[in-house]
Amino acid sequence: MRLNIEISEFQSTIETFIDEGENFKKTNRNLDCEVLNGNFTEWKSTVLTYLDDTLNETNNIFSKSFKQAKPISYVIQNLTKIDRNDELKKSINSELTEKISLLKYIHKLIKISDAVTIPESIEIQDRARYTTKQKLDLILEKLYELRGDRNYTIELISELNGIELEYGEGMELAKVLENQGLIDVIYGRNQSDGKINLYGKMYIEERRNTAAENYENISSNQQDINTKIDEIVEHLRRLGLGQEIIFEEIEELKELYTKVGKKTWGQILKGKLIDLSISKLVENDTIGYIYEHLTNNNLRLP
Repeated sequence: MRLNIEISEFQSTIETFIDEGENFKKTNRNLDCEVLNGNFTEWKSTVLTYLDDTLNETNNIFSKSFKQAKPISYVIQNLTKIDRNDELKKSINSELTEKISLLKYIHKLIKISDAVTIPESIEIQDRARYTTKQKLDLILEKLYELRGDRNYTIELISELNGIELEYGEGMELAKVLENQGLIDVIYGRNQSDGKINLYGKMYIEERRNTAAENYENISSNQQDINTKIDEIVEHLRRLGLGQEIIFEEIEELKELYTKVGKKTWGQILKGKLIDLSISKLVENDTIGYIYEHLTNNNLRLP
């Protein structure tokens, strides 16, 4: 599964679907049941088609979850026609609530799903060889980016970021992070739903602030650097960041790499990114991604 449009366009459309759903909830009392049901059915069909097409896979995990997002229903016998209409409206309203909640979940989750948004990157390919410690670090980092009141499935986060887990491994990883006091977990039959807690947030923030920069982590291979820069440019385009000044700044790094040492090159990169951060041309999350992708270090922004 991969996103075949810019992520900013995808998220904007999902926001439109959410707004439409919320509008249905507000107006359904004033609509004829037949009209309301028709509008709701059309909305569901449009959303499903969009999820299938843009994620380049029919019945993918997101569209499948959207279809299944509905409350438990109970059939009540011996209702009058008026009562049945009222029950239908309540049923549609309840299902709308579930599906809107799921769309909000997708809207947030897609942003941290590297294997969906940048599937061809070298970083994603390397994750197939991740150690257990690297898997734990990635899961905690992603939960930090997703922080909020909602729990997120550890197994799904791993899958959407290019990590293949063995059966039961997701629960074991979640248990380790839980025992370390970094996340809260709800265990299901075959999955674990985690949410980073205050101690987990403090751990990530402290690690990001104190991590020593080691410019020797920068690749020694010119072609590898060029490929990573090309991946970053493509990633920015998919985010909808089309400012040529950003691309020019990043492209200059290819030529600079052959003229200066790793430390100087890394410091120049850092300076360029801090300037972009100050100018507000690029969000700090994206700047952090660029720096980490090229240096394997975390960027401490002012």
